[in-house]
Amino acid sequence: MKVTRILFTALLSLTLIFSLIAQQTAEKTLIKSFNILGNDVVDLALDGDIQVMEWNSPAIRIEMLITVENGNETMLKSLIKAGRYNLVSAETDEAFLVSMPGIERDVVIKGKPLVDRVSYLISVPSGVNVREVTTTAAIVD
Repeated sequence: MKVTRILFTALLSLTLIFSLIAQQTAEKTLIKSFNILGNDVVDLALDGDIQVMEWNSPAIRIEMLITVENGNETMLKSLIKAGRYNLVSAETDEAFLVSMPGIERDVVIKGKPLVDRVSYLISVPSGVNVREVTTTAAIVD
């Protein structure tokens, strides 16, 4: 009877440990700055939570907090290296455009879609107007 109880406790413990490992999340913060080349309007074609604040610099600074719900640190580093979270910029007739085209690609891990979130803290020079635009409306090559 005592041996059965010990085996049951060990099995339950292993099950809990494996379930916790399977539900790993990973987070990473990336920062990128852009010279907005004198533009007074910045268009952001970014999905996720966006917070904008003014700062005393002529460039914009974008701090990204990336969270992967169904992955680990190594996987997140590989996704970053592959360019999934690269920010790109372009000048349009109306504004300075910032987008993240790599996030549009579907990624499947162990038969399940990747669950990732990106939130942004964007620092812009005083007097610069920031507009959020849809990612489908802003295609940057």
